[in-house]
Amino acid sequence: PLFDRRLQLNGGAFYYDYSDKQVRVRVSDAIFGLLEKLVNVPKSRIWGLEAEINAVPIDGLTVSAGATYLNSKVTSDFSSATTPQGQVLAVFSQAGYTGNFKGSELPFTPKFSANADMQYEWEMGGVKPFIGGSVQHQGKNNATFHTSALPADDYTFKPYTLVDLR
Repeated sequence: PLFDRRLQLNGGAFYYDYSDKQVRVRVSDAIFGLLEKLVNVPKSRIWGLEAEINAVPIDGLTVSAGATYLNSKVTSDFSSATTPQGQVLAVFSQAGYTGNFKGSELPFTPKFSANADMQYEWEMGGVKPFIGGSVQHQGKNNATFHTSALPADDYTFKPYTLVDLR
């Protein structure tokens, strides 16, 4: 805390090295075709940075903002999965492609996300009215595994921003 606890800065860096991270993929079934299944990615990793600021510049006004950067990747060969019964199944992306997904980002990991919030409240006859708003941004990410050789453009979430007024 700084300035008599009116300002607080937080930051962090992290690294996750996964073995057998569970994810949902499609596998081929002889009768039903492609089915959703929970499988293990042999090796993957995520590293990232995050920062946050919280401030109370004047009594009643609260301001906060934060941002996160993520970098995820499948770091080993990932083209098949083994069932508990020992059956080896080819792994398919949601786009219907199969192959080695080594080097793919992990699904649902946007590179960048950020948020900001501001609220002012005051005392008025025994109640505390307030006014505020927030903005949340999420960068582009994909809902499935993909590489340049195994694209999944139809499963890409475009960046978006949400605004909330209260």
